[in-house]
Amino acid sequence: MFQVRSLLSASRTLCKLFVRIRTAEHLLA
Repeated sequence: MFQVRSLLSASRTLCKLFVRIRTAEHLLA
């Protein structure tokens, strides 16, 4: 259970990071 929860948290963090990078690329482009 703990592993699944930590995995979900990590994936959510990666998603936020990905969105932030995409937004930065859009602003720079």
